[in-house]
Amino acid sequence: MESTLTKFAPAKLNLFLEIRGKRSDGYHEIDTVMETIAVGDLVGVSEAAELTVESNRHDVPSNEGNTCFKIVRVAERVLGRPLPARVFLTKMVPPGTGLGAGSSDAVATLDLVLALHGVDASDDVRRAIAAEVGSDVAFFVTGGTARCTGRGEIVAPCETRSARYYVLALSDQPCPTAEVYAALRLDGSPPREPHALLEALAAGKPIPESPNRLEAAALSAFPWLAETRSRLTDVAGRAPTLSGSGSTWWFACANAQEAADLEARLIAGQPQCRTFRTATYRGGRRR
Repeated sequence: MESTLTKFAPAKLNLFLEIRGKRSDGYHEIDTVMETIAVGDLVGVSEAAELTVESNRHDVPSNEGNTCFKIVRVAERVLGRPLPARVFLTKMVPPGTGLGAGSSDAVATLDLVLALHGVDASDDVRRAIAAEVGSDVAFFVTGGTARCTGRGEIVAPCETRSARYYVLALSDQPCPTAEVYAALRLDGSPPREPHALLEALAAGKPIPESPNRLEAAALSAFPWLAETRSRLTDVAGRAPTLSGSGSTWWFACANAQEAADLEARLIAGQPQCRTFRTATYRGGRRR
C-alpha cells in the first residue's frame, strides 16, 4: 500500500512591513515582522517515479509553475541527488491573500520530500534552499515570530510571550504581489521601525497598530480593497491592517473571547468576506 506523509503548512501575518528601497538585484529591501498563525494548508507527499505537484484548486499552478516543485528542484541541485515524489496540496488558503500560504506549502513540501527519501538537512541548508525560491520562504523553515530583513531571507526570531488572537477577513479576489509592487511609490521619508511592536511582543502586551508600507500601493492597484476596509471598519469600530500585499485584512484582539465576539459581529454585519478567528501558531520545528 502506498504510504503518504502529511504536514500542516501554517500561514503568516505581517505584523509590520516596511520597504527600505529597491536593490541592485531587482528585489526590494524589506523589514518585516511575521508570525505564523493557526490556519493554513495540508501538504501530502508519497513515493513516485518522478516529481509532480497537484492541488485541489484550479487557480493553483501544477508542476513547474508551483513553488513546491521549484523548491524540490533546488534541493536536488544543492544535495546532488534526485528527489522524486508526488505532492498534493489541499489548499484552505487561496492564492493572492498576502498570507504566504504558497511559501509555507513549499517548505512543508521540502521537509516531507526529504523525510520520504531519508535525507537529513540542517536548518541552515533548508533555509538556503528556501531563500532561492522566494523572499518569504526562508521564514517558514522555523516559523514562529521573526523579524525578516534583506529581501526577506535574513530571519531573526523575536522574543515573545503568550499567544495572540486575530480575526481575519479574506476576499474572494486575489492581490497579485507583482501588481502591488508595481504600484508602490516610495516618497523618500525615513523608514519606520518596529521597535514598539517588538517591545510589546517581548513583554506579552497587546500589540500596537503597526504600519504596512504596501497598503497604499495595494489600495491604489485594487480599489475594491478600500471598499472592503470601509465595511470592516464600520462593523468593527476600528480599522483593520493589511497582511503583506493583500488581500487579507486582520484585526488583533486582546484575548480569545474578544476575537470570538468580533468574529460574530463581522459575520453578521459584513458577509462579503470569509471571516474567521485564529491565533498564534507554535507548531515547533517544521520537521
